Amino acid sequence: MARHNWILAVLAIAVLGGCNQGLVKHKVSGAVELDGVLIADGDMTFRPTDPALPPEGARIIGGKYTVDIASGSYKVEFHATKKVPLLPGEESGAPDAKEKVVSIIPPHYESDRIIPPHYESDRPPAEVKGPGEIHFKLSSKK
Repeated sequence: MARHNWILAVLAIAVLGGCNQGLVKHKVSGAVELDGVLIADGDMTFRPTDPALPPEGARIIGGKYTVDIASGSYKVEFHATKKVPLLPGEESGAPDAKEKVVSIIPPHYESDRIIPPHYESDRPPAEVKGPGEIHFKLSSKK
């Protein structure tokens, strides 16, 4: 009987110990548009205001995103590019290039690694409390 209790105790510790592994994440999805037009292709980063939470990234495909993310408050960065023709006399660094890649996202929605930190407050907030939808309507005007 003592052996049986020992096995039950080991199983209980294993089960209880495994219940607290990692953060509980929720599936959040939505649309991302700039000036009323869905962003065709890009990336977004959810930067938590709580330093104990990790940042989470999501792909924007056809104007939509889905991310598994923990509950909390986030500021969201966006990244998306497009190809545009080179201007007469402009060089791209690649021989015979006729196009260059430019960001379509206004600087106030991008990363602090690229822009001054005073743009931080312009990033849209995201409050995650559970699974659901959060839509972002970005504007090229500040």
